[in-house]
Parts: sequence; structure tokens; C-alpha cells
Amino acid sequence: GPGGILISTEIPLIGTHNVENYVMALALAVDSGVDPVVIESASRELKGASGRMERVDLGQPFTALVDYGHSPDAVTRVLRSLRESSSGRIIALLGCGGDRDRSKRPLMGQALAAGSDVAIFTSDNPRSEDPVEILKEMTAGLTIKEPSRIEIDRKNAIEYAISLAEPGDLVVVLGKGHERGQQFKDRLEEFDDRLEVAKAIEGRR
Repeated sequence: GPGGILISTEIPLIGTHNVENYVMALALAVDSGVDPVVIESASRELKGASGRMERVDLGQPFTALVDYGHSPDAVTRVLRSLRESSSGRIIALLGCGGDRDRSKRPLMGQALAAGSDVAIFTSDNPRSEDPVEILKEMTAGLTIKEPSRIEIDRKNAIEYAISLAEPGDLVVVLGKGHERGQQFKDRLEEFDDRLEVAKAIEGRR
């Protein structure tokens, strides 16, 4: 408004919610007397929460993100936000956890299919349940056509998602975020979506 200040900057974060949070923090900082020059400089170094719209950047010509979204509403919001900020295809990967609310599985599948151009359905902590049965519930009522697919092995699913990406596309791996394990009935295996995405990107070179 009149007598106000104009700050022009870029932030290295993706998603409408991150922009909204940034603007609120910016207003509070200015109101508290923080130097706008300091704000502008610091803004370029911002980092989001681990596993929340976290970028995996190895210089590839497409965007790769890992996000913790693991509810129908969260998946819908994430994909809607990414659609607003991406001009290329959205290639999204998601699984549903075992021993959790089964009624959410078809809703998760529907959210994934509706919000992406390519939907890849995979496993995410099947625990004591059969991952094949989880995926059947998740994809109930959906017609899945290539390049969308069901890939039970999460590592293979990530590799497939990355292999599809073309310049300008956006790949988002949903569900685990910062987690570093895959839980099965009889074991816990080390698994970090961020590392697997990075390996898959390297494997394309």
C-alpha cells in the first residue's frame, strides 16, 4: 500500500502452499523491522521441510520431487498445486500402507489418477498385508492404460517413473517423504525415496 515497500525475489520452493507460507513469513519479518535486503538475500537460500515437496536435482532437464502426502486430500492438494506450477506432464507415483484404513485406498487411487498425466501405483509399507491385495483395493474401478501402470516393487516403480520423464515434465514420488524404510511383515528394509530417485536419475545418464 501507500508508503509500503516492494520486494522482488524468487524462492526455491514449489507449491502454492509454500508461496502462501512465504508471503506470511515475509509480512511478519517486514513488520518486525527486518531489512528488506536481508530478506531478499535469505529468500534465495530457503529450504523446505525434509520430505515435503523436496526437490532431487542432479541437473536433469525435468523436475523430480519427493513428498510425504499419504491421504486422499493431501495427494489431491499436492497434485493440484503442482499442476499450477508445471507446464509439462505430471508423472506421479503412490502406494497405500498396509494395516491402515482400507477405505481410503480407492480414494487414494482416484486422487492419483485424477491429478496426474501418468499414474504409477506401487507399494508403501505393506506391513502384514499382501501388497498385491492392497494394490487391487487401491485401483478398484480404475482403468489403467500405459504409460500408467501398476508396479508392485517400489524401486522399480521409481525407476520407471524417472525413465518416462521428458524435458519439462515433473515426477513426484508420494507417500514416504522423509522416511527411510520399507516395512514388510517380517522385516524392515532400508529405503529412501530421495536416494532411489537420485539413483534412477543417475542411471539414465
